[in-house]
Amino acid sequence: MAEEVKKEEENALEKYKKALLEETKITEEQLGTWKDEFGPVFVTIISDNIYVYRTINRKEYSEISNLDPNTTDIEDVAVDKCVLFPYDFSKRDKSKEPGGIVASLSKEIEKSSGFRVEVQPIEL
Repeated sequence: MAEEVKKEEENALEKYKKALLEETKITEEQLGTWKDEFGPVFVTIISDNIYVYRTINRKEYSEISNLDPNTTDIEDVAVDKCVLFPYDFSKRDKSKEPGGIVASLSKEIEKSSGFRVEVQPIEL
């Protein structure tokens, strides 16, 4: 019984992913190219908008961390680097986006990249 439920959940998730790809018009070929270049690729929906993004690697994180936070919005830099769709996201005027989009995407990218992951310690 549990295996049937798990299989149904997996099928539903695959249908959902396929629907998102159809809506964004991202091809399987494009998705494969991104995965080959960047590794894992994720999708999220924020304020009824679909965003596809990749993780940030350690080198990129170090480079961004070394930027001057007084002159650079570090969240903007990370999000611009990692958002793959909408294709023009890094060129958009963010002042016209809903206020929390960049912060929300930044948190999603951090979580997917292994930051802000709450791990339960195991007492020995």
